Amino acid sequence: MFRKIFAGAFALGLCSIGASAQQVAPQESGNAHAHRHRGHHHHERHHHSARPAAPVSAPVLQGAVPHAVDHGVETENLFGFVSGSDVEHVGARGLAVETVLRAGKRSGDYLAAGKKLEFSYGLTDSFSVAAALLGAYHRIDAVPGLDDVRTLRFNGLGLEGRWRLLSRDTNGFGLTLQTEPVWARSDELTGLAATKWGLENKLILDRELVENRLFGAFNVLHELEYVKERGASETERGSRIGLGFALATPLSETIFVGAEARYLHAYEGLGFNAFQGRALFMGPTFHARLPGDAWVSVAWSAQVAGRAKGDARHLDLENFERHVVRVKAGMEF
Repeated sequence: MFRKIFAGAFALGLCSIGASAQQVAPQESGNAHAHRHRGHHHHERHHHSARPAAPVSAPVLQGAVPHAVDHGVETENLFGFVSGSDVEHVGARGLAVETVLRAGKRSGDYLAAGKKLEFSYGLTDSFSVAAALLGAYHRIDAVPGLDDVRTLRFNGLGLEGRWRLLSRDTNGFGLTLQTEPVWARSDELTGLAATKWGLENKLILDRELVENRLFGAFNVLHELEYVKERGASETERGSRIGLGFALATPLSETIFVGAEARYLHAYEGLGFNAFQGRALFMGPTFHARLPGDAWVSVAWSAQVAGRAKGDARHLDLENFERHVVRVKAGMEF
């Protein structure tokens, strides 16, 4: 059932964005979208200065429009858990710190934090790579089915590749493939020492829905996980598939707020062998640009609907948590 919903939603999203892109394509051939390049680098500033300034269509954003023309709205980290399609341009370097907090089970005390220190680099204007050091913290007490754990450890290494297939500058919408393999030293759920190999893939679409005022993104998520706990004789294999949708709007030239929703399914086995549960997360997002080409993004998602296999109770708190918070800050140099 979910596979039919997944296929239909993806096709609908792609068709609707493509149709809207055709309507606005003549306008985007000029300077209205030239600002989306990462214009804070000197050669791009010079390029934009040769063009007339874009007209201000909304008085409330008079301060934001000149900034957008000169610097652009970068969507990669604009939303939250849902990603935007922008990538680092050729030669650009970035450093970011990310923390993802997961809290809340059916009973007991459960808190887990994944930490990441990431360095990214633009190989071309359409392809960027990143390498990361991972950390993990777990505090688990009296949670049924889980051992009591209190650990803080260096947790492994991660890589990331982002390949932009279509740019908003020329197509009216962005389309990017993202893949993120990881090696970790603990189980994300239990916090116990383990060897974990994981792979997260995203198909990312985004579009400026209302010029300078509303940005939207749509993600298709696919995850694979191979975990063997220390001393265990069996290996656990799992997979997830999901959809995400997000909106963001500027309050000023440096502050964006928005909301997002993610619908996830968990399976046993790498090939979606046995359904384990589903969850719907919704919550607000916040993004701010800081001085010196720095930025910070904050997102909070709460599980508002879901159900685990064989459990008639509301919410799936076996495979997912009740609350998830993501804080990521970075800078380019």
